[in-house]
Amino acid sequence: MAFLLASIGAARTGSALPPNAPAALRPGANHHTGDDGFVAHLGRAPRPGEEKLRMHEHFVAVRARLAAGKAPRPELEAKRQQILAYLDAYIAKGTTPDNAHLPWRTPVFIDDAKTICAVGYLIEQSAGRALADKIAEHHRYDFIEDIAKDMPEVRAWVESSGFTLDELGQIQPGYQGPDVLLWTVWNERNDETKIHDGAYELDNLHGTVRRKKMEGTWLRQDGETVLGRGQFHRGNGAWTSFFPSGATLAEGRYAKNEPSGAWRFYHESGHLAAEGRFRRGQRTGDWKFYYDVAEPTLIAEGSFGRGGYVVGTWRHYDTKGALLATSVASTPDSFNEGEQLFWSIGYLVDVVPSANHIEHRIHQGSIDGGPIRLDMLASGEERIYLRDGSDDIYDVGGHRLVAVDGGWRADDCHWNKARKHAARTGDVAALHGMIFKETDEHARSCAAGDLVPRARAARITALVGSMSEVRSASPAFIQGLALASEEPTDLTNMIASSMSLDIEWPHVDGRFVQVYKTLPGYVYGM
Repeated sequence: MAFLLASIGAARTGSALPPNAPAALRPGANHHTGDDGFVAHLGRAPRPGEEKLRMHEHFVAVRARLAAGKAPRPELEAKRQQILAYLDAYIAKGTTPDNAHLPWRTPVFIDDAKTICAVGYLIEQSAGRALADKIAEHHRYDFIEDIAKDMPEVRAWVESSGFTLDELGQIQPGYQGPDVLLWTVWNERNDETKIHDGAYELDNLHGTVRRKKMEGTWLRQDGETVLGRGQFHRGNGAWTSFFPSGATLAEGRYAKNEPSGAWRFYHESGHLAAEGRFRRGQRTGDWKFYYDVAEPTLIAEGSFGRGGYVVGTWRHYDTKGALLATSVASTPDSFNEGEQLFWSIGYLVDVVPSANHIEHRIHQGSIDGGPIRLDMLASGEERIYLRDGSDDIYDVGGHRLVAVDGGWRADDCHWNKARKHAARTGDVAALHGMIFKETDEHARSCAAGDLVPRARAARITALVGSMSEVRSASPAFIQGLALASEEPTDLTNMIASSMSLDIEWPHVDGRFVQVYKTLPGYVYGM
């Protein structure tokens, strides 16, 4: 198998865990319990469009489980009951944060609209909003276990809460990412969202419909803030979307009630962010995306095909406009593995060699919603492969390279001719398909070998070390919005990490989701 696998059930329900998440974590509503509460109550897995129900079932199930337990110390039982009451209030509110930026299921402590997560609400109610805001500032997308490890004040709160850290971890949900392909326009299968004659009002969108065509002035508002405005006649017209600040977000034409023709998106600074075309409400053809600078400088360009899917080769550029990497998506395929049906799809990223002449190729995909990856690094006569980071490293002869005493040992893993050929020729996609099922147990079965010569060990160390280099830092508009970190993050790794279950680049797909939320007719997951 040349490409990676993902179960059909996970394909469009937003279960995927963040890249490099520990293997013990479970995909689904919660990283401890998955979707157990939903399945126990409804007898099936969540379906697309059921995210609100998914969260509710998770909270109800975990609340019942926690109510049956006791505080770690008797003197904390009253505090435990008080926080359980806060959890009841949060469940009754029925509001959860929006993961508007990351293309995988992840915690969101406080979102862009200042909506707080469940554990954040418990902290806010019992210790004050200031602590919750501090957590969001530094650990917006982190699991509570990692937050407590890094912040002494959070550890102190946990110890006084009447709950264990594990119990609080069972509360904290992961929120599905901005799956751009689940947005549809004028969904006629849903009575609430389909277009109808007369006054139209849904999700702060106001307008008039005559003979099933948009007519006159249409507005999208959040309170007094105008997020979009258009003028229409018989379903044709022009629309402009705005940031909450009033700056223009997007502008383009509508035809027959749907975006059609040329559109332009903008950064809040006013600089051009993207340009391309829509056809019948779907992104189509060639699109270009730009850095947030005055002189339009490409960050990515490529094409969308039928259904708005990414197709063909995409090109990605550094801040100076130089080609940084290309990426290609495979054609989806399916096969049976026992009684389970899987679909296979993989994504290949080729990084332009850096000044040190290191070749870097990445094959990224997903199994049951969990991202997996194989990196090829090559320089001169040395070529190595790293699985899911740097724990499993192989050379072209099928040796597992193990770091020992400042050097490397080559253990023979008995690869067959096909694997060795794929490794020698740099066919990282084919090799990944051959070895993706291998486990730690298989790695332990490799025959212990000899230390590699010192000169070769130095070459291997240099290749592995290049993985941590920042070739081109992710720009501020990605760094701040999508990654919530001030630390430099390599743009090529961000590109690859956003190509697991689907392609969801924050500066591409995230931009469309941002605009869809302001346009007439678009609804999510209906």
